[in-house]
Amino acid sequence: MVMSIFKFCFGLCLLSYSADLLINNSKKIAKIFNISNVVIGVTIVAFGTSLPELVVSIIAALDNEQSLIVGNIIGSNIANIGLVLGVSAFLSPFKIESTQELNFNFFYVLISSLLFSFLLIYYQMHYLSGILFLIILAIYFYLLFKYDFDYEEEENSLITYDVNKFTLFFLIVVGCFGISYGSNLFIEGSIDIADFLGYDNIFIGMTFVAIGTSLPELVTSLVAIVKNERNIAIGNIIGSNIINILLVGGTSSLICSLDIHNIQLLYPHLFIMVFLVFLLIVISIFKIKISRLISSFLIVIYLIFLYINFLK
Repeated sequence: MVMSIFKFCFGLCLLSYSADLLINNSKKIAKIFNISNVVIGVTIVAFGTSLPELVVSIIAALDNEQSLIVGNIIGSNIANIGLVLGVSAFLSPFKIESTQELNFNFFYVLISSLLFSFLLIYYQMHYLSGILFLIILAIYFYLLFKYDFDYEEEENSLITYDVNKFTLFFLIVVGCFGISYGSNLFIEGSIDIADFLGYDNIFIGMTFVAIGTSLPELVTSLVAIVKNERNIAIGNIIGSNIINILLVGGTSSLICSLDIHNIQLLYPHLFIMVFLVFLLIVISIFKIKISRLISSFLIVIYLIFLYINFLK
C-alpha cells in the first residue's frame, strides 16, 4: 500500500511538472513561429494539458480498463469547466469575449459531448467509433487553422526568446517523456488504491485520476488569467474538452472497445458534462460576466458530481 501511495503521489508530481515544462516551451515555439494566442489556447496548450488524460487512457486501454478510460474522460471534462473555470473565475472574475473562433469551438465541444454521450448510451464504442472521432478531430484542426478568425499580426505582440530552438524542442520531448512515465506510475497507484479502498475503477477514474490529470489545465488557466490572457484560458478549457473526447476517446476506442456495463449509472455524469457545456455557451452568447457567484455555482456543480460518485 505504501508503494502504491508513492507511485500515485510521485506520478502526479511528475505529471504536473512535465506538463508545465511541455506547455511553457510549446508556447515559446508558437510565439517564435508567430501563431495567434487563441490558436495556442485551443491547440498547443490544450493538447499539452490533455496529454496526461491521453497517456493515462492509452495505458488503461492496453490493460483493458474500460471503466477507467470513460471515467477519466467524463471526469476530466466536468473538472475542466466546474473546477478549473470555476476556481479561475472565482479568483479573477471575467467576461468571455464572444468571437467567431470561440463560438466555433463551443459548437464543436457541444457536438462532441452529445455524440460521445449518445454512442456510450445506445451503442458500444469500438474501433469504428475511434476512427470517426479521429476524423472529426482532423476536420476540426483543419477548419481551425484555415479560418483563424481572430488573428491579426501585431508587431509589438511578437516575443523573441533568447533560447536555441533545438533546446526548446528538446525540453518538449523531455516533457512528453515525463508525462508518459508519470502517467504510468499514476495509473498503477490509482488502481491499487481503488482496489484497496473497495471502489471500482470508474469511480477512481472520475475522481482521483480526473482531478490529477486536470491539474495542468487548472495551473495553465490560472496563469493565463493572471496574465490577462483570458482567451488562452477559455481556449485551453474548451480545446482540452474537445481533445479529451475526440483524441483520447478515439484513440482508446481503437485499442479496446468501451463497453460499459450498467451504463444507466453514468446518466447523471453525462448530463452534468453536457449541461456545463450548455451553460458555458449561454454565458458566452449573452455576454454574462463569470462573477464569483457564477463561479461558485460551477464549483458547487462539481462538488455535486463528486458527491454522486461517493454515493455509489
